[in-house]
Amino acid sequence: MSMAAPPVLRGCRDYYTWRRQFRIYVDGVNPMMWEAITGTALHPADVTDERLRISLQTTARRAVNILIRCVAPEIANVIREEQTANVIWKYLERHYSKGTIIQPYVLLSELVHLIQVGSVDEFISNIERTANERALMDHPIDAGTKLGCLIRGVQPHLHPYTAAYEAQWESIALNKTTNAAGASNAELELELERLFDTAAMGLRNYGKHRPQQYVSVHRRSQ
Repeated sequence: MSMAAPPVLRGCRDYYTWRRQFRIYVDGVNPMMWEAITGTALHPADVTDERLRISLQTTARRAVNILIRCVAPEIANVIREEQTANVIWKYLERHYSKGTIIQPYVLLSELVHLIQVGSVDEFISNIERTANERALMDHPIDAGTKLGCLIRGVQPHLHPYTAAYEAQWESIALNKTTNAAGASNAELELELERLFDTAAMGLRNYGKHRPQQYVSVHRRSQ
């Protein structure tokens, strides 16, 4: 159990500082709670193993309790304890993050500061997990940001391999500009999403057959 004092959300002004501290605090208590909070955990009803089901139910209840403890009394008063942790989390996101000028930069910072530390597969999984979490919070990250993070975030020895994907990206963007009247932003987003999936699959396959080269830091200096 983490011995650090839990961070307390008091309003919009400190939301992003609180969010960062809260994530660290939850990870120190039980990393599985973050999955319950963001809605990415297995649903107990879908689990056949009795021990795992009980563990998931216990974690879900504790996640609700921690959320209530980590907000100011006036915020806690409008939260019903029978709500799930994910429902409470979405409420906090909607009421305390929307409309603040820092929001676009928060979305970007969670990805653009990532660089590969361990295996290529771990790095790609980090990108996908971050993007999925933001989508669950109704703050989706566009495919271009994900793709840029993937292509430029891998270790330098992989850049010659990713150059082909970067060239494809430029070709797609050029085609969109040339045929602006006939191509929508949704179509461009779909093409870039497909390119991200293709690049991720290619890099994962490449990484399985090449020795890994690791670096000692996982974030660019800010």
